[in-house]
Amino acid sequence: MIFFTGMVGLLMLGGLMMGPIDADVDLTDLEEDDAAAEDEAQEELLASQNLATPASDVLSGTDLDDVIDAMNGDDQVNGYAGDDLLSGGSGDDQMLGGDGNDTLLGERGNDDLHGGFGDDQIQGGDDADKLWGHMGNDTLSGNNGDDTLNGGAGADNLLGNDGDDGLHGNDGNDSLNGGAGEDVLFGGNGDDHVEGGSDTVRDFLNGGQGDDLLIAQEADVLTGGEGSDTYAIDASAGAFDQSVQIIDFNANEDQIEIMLNEEDYEQGQKNIRIETNDDGSSVVYLNNEEVLVVNSETPLLQKDIVLTTASYVDLTALEDTDEITEGDVQQKPQKTRMVAIPSTESLPDTDLDDLSGAPEIDDQVNEYAGSDHLTGSAGEDHMDGGAGEDTLLGGRGDDGLYGNDGNDHLDGGSGEDVLFGGNGNDHLEGGSDDVRDFLKGGRGDDLLIAQEADVLTGGDGSDTFSIDASAGAFDKSAQIIDFNENEDQIEIILDETNFDQGLKNIRVEPNEIGQSVVYLNNEAIVAINSETPLSLADIGFSKANT
Repeated sequence: MIFFTGMVGLLMLGGLMMGPIDADVDLTDLEEDDAAAEDEAQEELLASQNLATPASDVLSGTDLDDVIDAMNGDDQVNGYAGDDLLSGGSGDDQMLGGDGNDTLLGERGNDDLHGGFGDDQIQGGDDADKLWGHMGNDTLSGNNGDDTLNGGAGADNLLGNDGDDGLHGNDGNDSLNGGAGEDVLFGGNGDDHVEGGSDTVRDFLNGGQGDDLLIAQEADVLTGGEGSDTYAIDASAGAFDQSVQIIDFNANEDQIEIMLNEEDYEQGQKNIRIETNDDGSSVVYLNNEEVLVVNSETPLLQKDIVLTTASYVDLTALEDTDEITEGDVQQKPQKTRMVAIPSTESLPDTDLDDLSGAPEIDDQVNEYAGSDHLTGSAGEDHMDGGAGEDTLLGGRGDDGLYGNDGNDHLDGGSGEDVLFGGNGNDHLEGGSDDVRDFLKGGRGDDLLIAQEADVLTGGDGSDTFSIDASAGAFDKSAQIIDFNENEDQIEIILDETNFDQGLKNIRVEPNEIGQSVVYLNNEAIVAINSETPLSLADIGFSKANT
C-alpha cells in the first residue's frame, strides 16, 4: 500500500529516519490473495505515479516489484521488498531499495541512496551524492559531482565517474574505478580491482587487505596494503609530467607491471632504467623520463618489473611469460581485448570500443569517453556508456543500460530491462518481448519505443512515446508516467495490413484515477498520465516498418 498522511511526523523506513510528512492521500489497499490480485495491485501501483508531486513527498512501495518516480522535491522513498525501480527526480532525495534486486536513480540533487539486501544498481546523477550498496553484489555509479560510494558486503562494482569521489569497497572482492577527478579509493577486505581513472590528476588508491590489483595513471599514489598486490602503471600515453608513487612495495610478494604503447614496447627493455635515491626509494625512468617512484625495504631491481602492451591488465589471462636476459626485464606479449567482462571488472577509457559479451555471463561494461558500441549476453548485463554517442544492446537477460552523456541508442533486447538515457537526445527501446521494461529518457528530446507492459518516463525535453501495437492487443497495457501535451508526442504503431481497420477500432477514455487510456479492439494498450485528459486528436498513428 502507498500511504500519505496529513499528520506531520517522522517515519522510520528500514532503519532510515525520514523527515516530515506533508500530504493527504490514502490509496486503495493492494490485495495479494492470489496471482490475479497481485497483477491488479501492481497495475494500480504503476498507475499511481502521478500522485508524486513537485513538493517533498514520502512514498512507500509494497512487497511487489514497484516502480516509483518521485519527480521534484526533497523526497523520501522506500521500496520495501521486491525488485523495485526508484527514481528521485530533482531535489535532495533519500531512497531505500529494501529487500530484492533494486534499481535506484538519484538524478539531480544531493541524494542519499541505499540499496539494502539484494544485488542492487544505484546511480547518483548530478551533484554530490552518497551511495550505499549494503548487502549483495551491487553496482554503484556516482556520475557527476563529488560523490561518496560504499559497496558494503559482497562483490561490488563502484564507478565514481566525474568529480572528486570517495569510493569504499568494504568487504568482498570489489572493483573500483574513480573516473575523472581527484579520487580516493579504498578496496577494503578482499581481492580488489582498484583504478583511479584515465585523467592526469592525482588519485589515491589503497587496496586494503587481500591480493589487490591497482591500476595507476600519471600522478597517482598507491598503497597495496596487506596481501600480494599487483601495481599496474599505464604509461601507454608516453612520459608523465608527474610520476606515480608506490608507498609500500614488497618485492617478496608484490609485482609491478608497466603498460607501454607499441613503439615503446619494442624498445622498452633498452629504454628503461632504475636509480636509487639517497632516501632508499627507487625511481623508474622510461625514455629518460621519470614515471614511477617506489618505496620498499630493498632497492628495486629490473627483474621486479614486467613490461606489457596490454590495454587492460588481467593477470589470470596472461600466460607464457618470456624472460629477456638483456637487462633482466620481463616482457609479456600483447594481450587481446577481452570479449566478456565478469561483473566485478570494467573496461578502461577508450575512444572507440566494439564489445560483445559471451553467452550466459553476467557482464559489467563501463565506458567513459568516445562513441561506444556494446553488446551484452544472455546474462544480466550492466552497461554504462559514459560520454559520447553510444549504442548499448542488452541482448537476453534482465539488463541495466545507462547512456549517460551524449545522444545514445539503447535497446534492452529480451528480458525485464531498465534503460536510462541520461543527457542528450536518446533513442530507447525496451525490446520485443512482453515482459515489463522501464524506460527513462532523462534530459533531452528522446524517443521511447514501448511494447506490452513497458513503463515510460520521458524526463525533461520534448519526448516522443511510440507504442508498438502492431502485434495486436496487449495482455498488460504500457504506462506513460509524465506526458506533457504541450511538448511531447504519442505515436501508436499498427500493423500495416490492418492499419485502416485498426483506426476504426481505437478509442481514448479516462479511467477512475484520471489517466487517459488508449483502447485497441476494446483492449487497453497504454495508460497515460497527463495534466489534462487526452483525445484521439492528441495521438498520432503510423504503420509498422514505415
